[in-house]
Amino acid sequence: MTTTAPTKLGFPIGHGKEVAPRRKEPPRFLLAGNGSYQNRGCEAIVRGTTAILRRTFGADAQFSLAEFGAKNDLLVQRAAESDHAISHIRLNYDKYSSVWLMDQLERRLGVNTHGQYSMLRHEVARVRASLQVGGDNYSLDYGRPDKFFALDDYLIRQRIPVFIWGGSVGPFDLDPEVASLAPAHLNKLDGIFVRESRTFDYLRRIKASGRARLVADPAFAMAPEAPRPEHIPSLRLEQAPIGLNFSPLMARFVTGGNMDLWTGMCTQAIVSIMRRAGENVLLVPHVFESPHNDDGEFLAEVAVRVRLETGTSVNVMSRHLSAAQIKWIISRCSVFVGARTHATIAAFSTGVPTLSLAYSIKARGLNQDIFGSLDYCLDPKDMSAEVIANRTLDLLKDAPRVRDHLASRTPALIARAFDAGDYLAEFLYARDQGREAC
Repeated sequence: MTTTAPTKLGFPIGHGKEVAPRRKEPPRFLLAGNGSYQNRGCEAIVRGTTAILRRTFGADAQFSLAEFGAKNDLLVQRAAESDHAISHIRLNYDKYSSVWLMDQLERRLGVNTHGQYSMLRHEVARVRASLQVGGDNYSLDYGRPDKFFALDDYLIRQRIPVFIWGGSVGPFDLDPEVASLAPAHLNKLDGIFVRESRTFDYLRRIKASGRARLVADPAFAMAPEAPRPEHIPSLRLEQAPIGLNFSPLMARFVTGGNMDLWTGMCTQAIVSIMRRAGENVLLVPHVFESPHNDDGEFLAEVAVRVRLETGTSVNVMSRHLSAAQIKWIISRCSVFVGARTHATIAAFSTGVPTLSLAYSIKARGLNQDIFGSLDYCLDPKDMSAEVIANRTLDLLKDAPRVRDHLASRTPALIARAFDAGDYLAEFLYARDQGREAC
């Protein structure tokens, strides 16, 4: 693998040696299957991916971001896009549209011409490869991955190289039908770049690891960006606050979906932390999607309850900051507790001691790779207000040692994220050579 000189935080500067031959036209990549930037984790994946691909394929690389999400979110995102090389395409189609009617008819007839992806017809004629981004898409965390398998099949039929990009895969054992289909489907892909070793082990178990490579989540490659001072008033960052990211999603795994009970648990955990470690606590939302999946609204409610109980206001970070700006803020925390995977990656990759509130293979796999254990990973079945508070305070005591450990691990993880670009170039080069031989 080629490397470049790291910055202080370990983020490469400039470009590595290009493995792929240069083309007359700038290379274009389809980044498919992501969600809206309203989920800052989705944005972090995109920003890290563009940094990786530019290092390997050149600064003039272009990107078509094909995402699932609401029409209004896409329009806002397209208008606000800060990277001129990214164009946005919506993969969803409206109910009762001609595409929707055709899809319904095909479902009834038991056929699939993949017409639901007609919005990609222009893209497939000009992209170098499709990178299936999104992190959790090829798992059961949010339901069956049928639409992602179908998207893969459409792109394969168009003879586009298809890669799972820096994600977690499976396990599918809880759904026997998907488990039976997955190995054959995964083996059709041109490559699988996985972000943690547990996924790699799973692929080996189901005999789908032949084209798999262990990398790191592309968000490790996203450099932090300092917000303008007026965008972060009164956060007391110079005092290195305790950063806390609790998500409404965790209620499903901790309290069986009882949101009031989960809100109370988070409130009591914060109250306990403040009474024992001081009042410098910062609540850090990372997802701003639907009312039922909005960290900002959830943490604002938690902050109100904390103030009513303690008489002290708790700072809640603005919802108007980008993924890179949130990463910069997290980097200023003394320790961090996170439910959202990419909030914890922002902390890990900037050397901040982190406790993961885990509900899936991805958090456990990341912790295993980073620490060699699950000592800083809390399972939903073990969570209570006191346990969260106690584990946070234990992390605060261990912070110097954990920082030293992360300082020794972070550069390698960032380099591993950038390795994905070189692996991709090698796969594409081999594919092109194979075609020429034919």
